[in-house]
Amino acid sequence: MTAQERRKQLLVDKPTQLHFIRLLAFIVLAAMIAFMIVTWSHHGGPVNKPIQLIVALLLATIMILIGVVYVGLRFSNKIVGPIYAFGRNLKFVQQGNYAGDLHLRHGDEFQNLAGVFNLTVEALRQRIHDDLDFLEKLASELDRLDAANPQQAKDAIALLIQEQRSLKERCITKP
Repeated sequence: MTAQERRKQLLVDKPTQLHFIRLLAFIVLAAMIAFMIVTWSHHGGPVNKPIQLIVALLLATIMILIGVVYVGLRFSNKIVGPIYAFGRNLKFVQQGNYAGDLHLRHGDEFQNLAGVFNLTVEALRQRIHDDLDFLEKLASELDRLDAANPQQAKDAIALLIQEQRSLKERCITKP
């Protein structure tokens, strides 16, 4: 792993990660309290019989497992669902379909990323709209020039091609 690949922060999505940690901490705390209640409920003190301790440990372990499975399924659903939606919408964009916005369910993770995604797609829609307007104006201007002066039309086309290449360089070249 290179230095560039390593994360500098432990919490990269602080709200999501802290939410998950709180849920797991709650499960462990609840299991510990249940364990203490079971072990101390008999005779008002610590367990004197090994079987009571084993039963208490078994109950606490079962509580932790049930809680972790439940939280894992619920939380992973709030992550996997949005990832699926992002993938589906990225395929639409790849196919040239910029019409739809990405909508996540209430309570799903990555809401902020969905907003950035929607703003990006909107910017693409606007650029395409501007390009189509430009091409329409260009076509009518070339028709006008070609009828009046064919050489002037050729010069205009050459200038437009040069401008288009310059714009392409600025928009596509990686920083």
